[in-house]
Amino acid sequence: MKKQELIATLNTMLTLCEPIKYDDFNKVMKAKDVKKLRDVETRNQKIGIANFDKENEGISTLSIIATITDVLCDERLTFVIDQDTNVIKRVKWYTPSK
Repeated sequence: MKKQELIATLNTMLTLCEPIKYDDFNKVMKAKDVKKLRDVETRNQKIGIANFDKENEGISTLSIIATITDVLCDERLTFVIDQDTNVIKRVKWYTPSK
């Protein structure tokens, strides 16, 4: 199945590269209008928001990836982070509650 192939391929890619910290990979684009972004997200639960209720709330690299995979596969591609080092370890599927 293509979804398992995607996970295997991405995890292989991660093992072949130097480790990267979550914050270095996940760049955030600050919303111009937070209220409007939240209104759109409320109407379309597939939209991912980064840094909810923080100064730089908006969308991010990972929220874009999650949104794309949620729209195409009804599951979100998520990144597993080492809690001690903040390094991205692998990817997996996450099914958001509906």
